[in-house]
Amino acid sequence: MKKIHIIRVVTLLSLFTAGILSLFAVPVDDSPTWYSDLLLSKGLAAACLWAFGRLYKRWKETDSWVRAYDRWNGVKCQ
Repeated sequence: MKKIHIIRVVTLLSLFTAGILSLFAVPVDDSPTWYSDLLLSKGLAAACLWAFGRLYKRWKETDSWVRAYDRWNGVKCQ
């Protein structure tokens, strides 16, 4: 059971980190694929952060570790 909690926390952390990093990513100037790189990085950020939000909302009700973090943080995510 402890393994499932750890996997869920690592999944949330990975999705959030990938989302934030790709949100702040800027394509290389004078690149022939600048527009596609920009759209790809922002699309990846949106997908990762959307998945993070959905999973966090679901797991804070079912997973005791995520629920404990939510209570500790004092944030009422809705």
